[in-house]
Amino acid sequence: LNFFMAETEYRAGQFQNSAEGFRRVALSSPALATASTFNASLSALELGDHNRFLADAAELSKRGGDDDSRGELQLEEGLLQAANGDKRATESLQTFLREFPDHKRAADAWVALAELAFHSAPPRSEEARNDLARAKNSKPSAAAQERADYLSIWIEDAAAANEVKVIESCKRFLQQHESSSLAASVRMKLAEVYYRQQDFPNAQTQFQILVDRNQAGPLEEKALFFAAESAMSSRSEEHTSELQSHHD
Repeated sequence: LNFFMAETEYRAGQFQNSAEGFRRVALSSPALATASTFNASLSALELGDHNRFLADAAELSKRGGDDDSRGELQLEEGLLQAANGDKRATESLQTFLREFPDHKRAADAWVALAELAFHSAPPRSEEARNDLARAKNSKPSAAAQERADYLSIWIEDAAAANEVKVIESCKRFLQQHESSSLAASVRMKLAEVYYRQQDFPNAQTQFQILVDRNQAGPLEEKALFFAAESAMSSRSEEHTSELQSHHD
């Protein structure tokens, strides 16, 4: 019951309470000691208490935590640092990959490194591509593959070299990750590329799908505007074509 209560507090974002709860369980229940110490470490990470995290991680090793668990903690530290813009993130993720190269979540680290490389100033796009290739060869989970496919779109779009490739990447993402929370921004990108290419019928279709499915969110006004613009441009092209046809 105490373990369940600590889990509930963790999910509710009450990390101080969950850390203390898991540590109490670790001391009172040998059967749950390893799992509780692992979860206490995660709580300390969320709190930003690095010293406490290291102490809990050391305790996990003493309690017989396996390589998989220890690697998981090191990975989570790097991922949290990356999410918070901590400059130590790259080093943490690289250390994880050196020490646990065959870990089942190695792909998560490679994708995170790719994201860090791409979002650096200036972007290191080639490094990001290489990291994504390493992720692909590391048996990525569905979540890691989704993030990798999403990042690939923005890398190709930033290169501004081949918009056809961007379109293909967007369409492939929408086919493979239809229910993704990232689908709306991908569809918006697809619509924008069609619009830039003056392919107004396809642009209108994609903008309208965003609106009809209530996917646009804060971008709904933009989607509505460009759906209308695309429709007008498409009709203008049709009218021009008809005039040309009559002239011929």
